[in-house]
Amino acid sequence: MTISVGTVSERASLNLTVGAAGASTSVSTTFDNSYDRGSDLTTIAAGYTSFDIFGDMSSFAIDNTGAIFGNSSAGCVLNGQVTIIDAAFNAYDVTLDVANCGGLDGMYDGLGLTQDSGAAMDNLFVFAVFTAQTTIVGEAEK
Repeated sequence: MTISVGTVSERASLNLTVGAAGASTSVSTTFDNSYDRGSDLTTIAAGYTSFDIFGDMSSFAIDNTGAIFGNSSAGCVLNGQVTIIDAAFNAYDVTLDVANCGGLDGMYDGLGLTQDSGAAMDNLFVFAVFTAQTTIVGEAEK
């Protein structure tokens, strides 16, 4: 992933042009106070469903050590690790080894964070992982 141009207004906004997997896109966002919640592996330790890999329904689990494992309905297998970057902030380093998934096979690196759905706090795990050719983005629910 490369950032070719952008502006950052600390704790307010982010506007970037990002390139990954041969494509370029603009990203604009505002600061979300949930970033200040912190990170803890016990917060994300759970089974997650309701996400897909390019249309293939998938699920995964994260254990108390941050080990991640999962699969898709078409037989893709996910194994990897989620680690804390800085315990003061809601951001996680995510590495995934994707196998049995054809052209999507490979080692992926990226980021994850928790978000809320409805009244439930931290029940979504949102992530984006990359190889030089492919990006997988997901929002999975506990």
